[in-house]
Amino acid sequence: MPVPPIALVGFGMFVAAAAVGTYAFAGPRAQELTAAPMSLGSVPVTWWQAIALIVFVTAGAYVTAAFGIRMIGATVASFVNLIEVPFSVVIAWVVLAELPVYAQAVGGMLLLAGVVFIKIGESRTAAREVVVSDVPAATLPVIECVAVPEALRARSAAAEAVGA
Repeated sequence: MPVPPIALVGFGMFVAAAAVGTYAFAGPRAQELTAAPMSLGSVPVTWWQAIALIVFVTAGAYVTAAFGIRMIGATVASFVNLIEVPFSVVIAWVVLAELPVYAQAVGGMLLLAGVVFIKIGESRTAAREVVVSDVPAATLPVIECVAVPEALRARSAAAEAVGA
């Protein structure tokens, strides 16, 4: 029985939040809760606004990813998920001026090439052909496994008479 993607994402986020919360408050470096004011850039926000923003952004990303995977297929999605790392390197390069090392650049290019090759290969795979036999249905053996109502037998006999 397939699990709906939103339910799967919700369960995964619940398990992850429980694990992070347990580690944050009972781990080796336990954190303290505070209601002190904070700022998002230059905008002051309360603690509940910050949490609402985090939940909204995270849930939105996971939900759109779940629907996107259904659209592009599992094969391409598995490679696209690997693109996250090279893109984060590029963003760090552009935004934070952190230049990637040679190995990071080569790895990102290889992953991008893999996505392109998988997409090309997916479009080249031939669809399965359905072969219909040229043998008339009247000559095929009939195996009755279930009781067929008399009205269907009469309709079938009438169709065979017209086709003969």
